Parts: sequence; C-alpha cells; structure tokens
Amino acid sequence: MPRFIAVGEVMLDVSAPALEPGRALHAPLRVRVGGSAVTAARWATAAGADAAVVGRIGADTVG
Repeated sequence: MPRFIAVGEVMLDVSAPALEPGRALHAPLRVRVGGSAVTAARWATAAGADAAVVGRIGADTVG
C-alpha cells in the first residue's frame, strides 16, 4: 500500500446548517478536524493510501 505523509496546518472546522430566518434560535453544530494537511490525508486515504498527518499543537483554546 502506498504511504502518504501530510505536513501542514491542522484546524478545527465548526459548521452549522442554514436556518430559516426568524424561526430558530439554536442549531446543531458539527465539529471536525480540518486544515490543508488533514484534507490531503483524507483524499489520500480515499485513494487507497496509508496516510498520516504531522502538525503542531497550537496555543489557542482548542489546542
């Protein structure tokens, strides 16, 4: 199996669905790991590669 190592930024993606204006006050949030290195590794895995990500832990709230 091919090996793939992605080196780069690792982010935390937070998304919510579009809400109907004036109807909803709360929406479910979806939190996923993202960033260029993670995205590249996901695509490599989908193509059949054994993938890994190298990144750095940040100093912000989520680390």
